[in-house]
Amino acid sequence: MARAYELVLELRDARPRVWRRVRVPVDLPLADLHRVIQVAMHWDDVHPHVFDVAGREYGPEPDEEEVSLHWAGDDRNVTLAKAAKKERVFEYTYDFGAEQRVTITVIHETSGGPARLECLDGEGGSYDTNDINTRLAEEFRGTGRAVAGAAMTPEGRLIADLTLVVLFLTSFAEGKGQRVANKTFRLETLAALADQGLVVTNPHRKGVELTPAGAKRAESLLQRLAALLRE
Repeated sequence: MARAYELVLELRDARPRVWRRVRVPVDLPLADLHRVIQVAMHWDDVHPHVFDVAGREYGPEPDEEEVSLHWAGDDRNVTLAKAAKKERVFEYTYDFGAEQRVTITVIHETSGGPARLECLDGEGGSYDTNDINTRLAEEFRGTGRAVAGAAMTPEGRLIADLTLVVLFLTSFAEGKGQRVANKTFRLETLAALADQGLVVTNPHRKGVELTPAGAKRAESLLQRLAALLRE
């Protein structure tokens, strides 16, 4: 059964308050939690970082002259579950010069359903749930990690459906019968369609491939649209 933690990530000493509530798998390495925090806080991951758990530091191995007596190991080798066994509240520091410090609090554990990466709530620092989830989907695409992708509002659902119809109408047959369309649409919309298994995107090619399920849904939407136009 899939297990996940809900965490609150709060930027220390920030006024007004800056925080995010996220759901992540319990087996997530701290190195990947670092990536989640970078996306959630809209940082650019160009400075060193370290996790402080119960007085022990985990992060990329420092240079020999910079090794701390508290350094305990590479954060790629320590899971969130292992860290949470020691402390339910611990700290992450990014950019040792500016000392951007984030307090990480494990709120509770959930089980059942997909243990996927997802931003649930937050406030401050140009916060936008859909944008963060879209960026998380891009950050972890191809890693095997389930990601929520952009949350779909009714307006977003309509845009996604219409985008799928346009993709289908402008697509052409390629190879073994798969349909391919030009990738000239909003990235967050394409990510939402990809999360539903309706299209396949690849950063190394310009086209967007419709899956069989995507083509079937597009045809169904076209039939419904045609019926509406006949009324």
